[in-house]
Amino acid sequence: MARLGEIREYRPDVEGERFSVQVDHVHLVVGIPPKYAVSAIVGKIKANTSREIRQRFPWVKKLYWRNEFWSDGFFSSTVGIDEAVIKRYVEFQEKVDKGQLKLQLDFGF
Repeated sequence: MARLGEIREYRPDVEGERFSVQVDHVHLVVGIPPKYAVSAIVGKIKANTSREIRQRFPWVKKLYWRNEFWSDGFFSSTVGIDEAVIKRYVEFQEKVDKGQLKLQLDFGF
C-alpha cells in the first residue's frame, strides 16, 4: 500500500510483510515491535491510506459519511497464533475472495 512506506519513514522497525487487497477489504500482515501500540500503528495506516485514496479518487468522498473510509475494527494477535498460521490464513482468504478456491463436499451419495 502506498502509505505504508510513510509509516516506515517514521517507524523503520515496523515491517509490512504481506498484504492482499480485495474489493471490500484488505488483509495486511505487519510486524509491530512491542514498544508501539498496535492500535496507533493501525490507525496511522488507515488514516494514511484513506487520505491517499481520497486524493487519488475524489469521487470516493461522496460515498462515505464523515470521511470514514475504513471500518473501526481490525484483528491483532500478540500471542497464541503463529506468524506462519496468519500468513497462511491471508493466502487462503485471498483465494477464497478471488473465487479460486473450490469447495468440494462428499456426502457419500
